Amino acid sequence: MEPITCKVEILGNQMDPNRRATQLLTKLTNPIETPQGYRFQLPAGDVGEVGAWIAEERVCCSFLDFDLSLKADSGQLDLTLSGGEGVKEFIVSEVLQLGGLSLEKGLS
Repeated sequence: MEPITCKVEILGNQMDPNRRATQLLTKLTNPIETPQGYRFQLPAGDVGEVGAWIAEERVCCSFLDFDLSLKADSGQLDLTLSGGEGVKEFIVSEVLQLGGLSLEKGLS
């Protein structure tokens, strides 16, 4: 099993890995726990920004699985982050913290 560690140094000096993540993750709403991770909602207009963030995250956090869904009827944008053992704990400690979300603010 691959260790649950972000390899931010892989990104080099070309990107500030926390800038885009912080901007995007503060827009997360309605967190829902799934069997292997968490699903969130984002404004539909941010689909391009979410795609760019996923491309960056895949480089340094290859242990994460990303599922992006844009509903035709409602325009709802769902982002599911999941993965193997330890990923849920990573999401709680890193993603929710950067996004300003907590278990008390909507996760059951």
